[in-house]
Amino acid sequence: MLKPEIFKLEITSELRNKLQQKIFNALFDNIDQLAPHRRTREGIPSLTVTEIKERLKALLPVYAKDISQHLQSKPREENIDALDIGNRLHDWLKEIIMFFRREGAECLREGLSLRDPDATYRFVWNSLFDRKLVALAQSSGLLKSDSDIEKCDILMESIKLWIKEICDNLSKMNLKKFSPTAFFLDLENDLNEIISFRDKKIHLRGRPDAVTFNQENGEICLWEYKFGNQAQYELQIAQVLFYMSLIDAAKGVTCKKGIMWTFSPCEEVLPQKVRDDIKIED
Repeated sequence: MLKPEIFKLEITSELRNKLQQKIFNALFDNIDQLAPHRRTREGIPSLTVTEIKERLKALLPVYAKDISQHLQSKPREENIDALDIGNRLHDWLKEIIMFFRREGAECLREGLSLRDPDATYRFVWNSLFDRKLVALAQSSGLLKSDSDIEKCDILMESIKLWIKEICDNLSKMNLKKFSPTAFFLDLENDLNEIISFRDKKIHLRGRPDAVTFNQENGEICLWEYKFGNQAQYELQIAQVLFYMSLIDAAKGVTCKKGIMWTFSPCEEVLPQKVRDDIKIED
């Protein structure tokens, strides 16, 4: 039976410095030939972050090795519809973030007031499931066939892993100063800003998956989500770096950390004792 694993790659300032110059060089060295209709009135090249990712596909060999050596894991290929699951997971996580922002403060605060981390997770998960996920599952059409139910199961299990990460993250914060509306920044509109690199400029547009704000230390953090091997992983990392630069320029505050969450499907693993008993190699 397929179950998801979650991998978290944190792009700190140090790692960002190691990766960004190589990737930005690849893009900006090939930006001059951009057609006039893809430029601003001032003649500055104008692209969305998604469009940049598409342009970088052809340039991937230039920097792929420099990025891949920093990855802790790579998504596995599985015989499932990873693109459909990934798109649904992406949409559902956005719905959950909006739920927490708009009406989930009571749910989060009560859950985080519990002393036991497992109790916190169970409370937040049950509240979210009852108030949001049941409706999403029913409206998705994924409850009509065995294969679609399997997709729905993978989606739910992925979100469970995400909720555990959220609870662990928020448990470190001061509840008296915590506000879901302030923690999950509102990104229902695209960000637009000019970014510079060397002696060149580009007008960058895009809407990150999520941006969080730590009210205690004032740090902004970018979150991006992927499921399985939807595309070259190195391209997704490049996407995170451009979003971090866009946030720097648009918000006027340095985005000190970007997190790449990858939900990777895998076969459910038998415990070691069971594998030993039936002589199955790892």
